[in-house]
Amino acid sequence: MLPQRLFVLFALFSTGTQAQWLNFPTPGIPRNREGKPNLTALAPRTSGKPDLSGLWQTDGPPPAVAARLFPNGNGGDEIPSQYFINILYDFGPNEPLVPAVAAALRQRAQDMAAISPLARCLPSGLPIVEVASQPYKIIQTPGLIAMLYERDTTFRQVYTDGRKLPIDPQPSWLGYSVGTWEGDTLVVDTVGLTDQSWLDARGHTHSEQLKIVAVPAHHALRVGTLNSILRAVSRHRNPSLASAV
Repeated sequence: MLPQRLFVLFALFSTGTQAQWLNFPTPGIPRNREGKPNLTALAPRTSGKPDLSGLWQTDGPPPAVAARLFPNGNGGDEIPSQYFINILYDFGPNEPLVPAVAAALRQRAQDMAAISPLARCLPSGLPIVEVASQPYKIIQTPGLIAMLYERDTTFRQVYTDGRKLPIDPQPSWLGYSVGTWEGDTLVVDTVGLTDQSWLDARGHTHSEQLKIVAVPAHHALRVGTLNSILRAVSRHRNPSLASAV
């Protein structure tokens, strides 16, 4: 169960989807016989690889999970994923934290309103920005994939031109990302994330040695925090291609 202090944060920062050009047909979207977007169609291809371009949004929690997280129904207009709230949600009370870090997490829960990056209007880092309820747009080109996040109105660049990750990166909110194709599967490695960001709204933190490996097409996200979690943790998010005109 989330501390009550988090409920106020969600009320402040949960906003509805802000759509643009609602009645303008997006070219290139597969459509059914009625002319509506076919969200189950095979992905188009570009340069011989699946084209992930489009508007994406992480699914909210199942109704039973949402009821446990927000028993008073105060999760906002769009209830965020359980992994936005707690990236270790699936572990229940058995989170794989070393004792000192578990104690620090309990202390952060007491000071949430004062220290949370959400409450302090700081940018969202990874992976929290991608498991938030706000949609994001992917634009895929042969050597670069851009992700435009409605949350914070920010962007991320994933280079697919063969470059390597920087050896000693200057930490930033969204880090440095390179992508490689393993057949039709895109694997994205990210390093250089500032330790000012949190992994989730509950207050799981990380070091600047954090490395994230994501496989967008299979909804998989692997997080290794090194200093705060005893073992690497694999979580599954469920991004869906959002409906478009």
